[in-house]
Amino acid sequence: MPIWRPPPHGLDDPTHQGTGVPESLNSVVALGATVDEPRYAASLRMRYFGPRTLDTQGDAKSPPSTIWSTQLTWKIQRNERLTLDLFNIFNADVPDVTYYYNSWLPYDAKNPANANNPAINPALGANIDGSAGVPDYHFHPAEKRAARLTYGVKL
Repeated sequence: MPIWRPPPHGLDDPTHQGTGVPESLNSVVALGATVDEPRYAASLRMRYFGPRTLDTQGDAKSPPSTIWSTQLTWKIQRNERLTLDLFNIFNADVPDVTYYYNSWLPYDAKNPANANNPAINPALGANIDGSAGVPDYHFHPAEKRAARLTYGVKL
């Protein structure tokens, strides 16, 4: 009786559509440290998202991102707190999320290779199956450095 063995690359891809899972995170690290004293509290937090696979072929990858934040609390009285939150304290210029899909932008229309190609130019009848446009990266940038001051009272 023959012994079954997995395909050489781990997963079989008979239709050649790829085996990647778009938008899946491969590595995430979240760290934090807190000091809590009777008159004050302070914490430091870090969030790291590693590169993500953005298409089923595994060709498009997002860049990694690291963001640091902190919180400082002054315990004024037993029931009063003044808290300062600082988000993205190093003002990292990173994408919060990245996508990879087809789009059609004015810049794309100015490129003669794109403008005259009926397979990708929506004005020439493309987009029958929703695939018109030029494959490109699209992202939402992380919020810039920001601060929030909160005064809280326990009732």
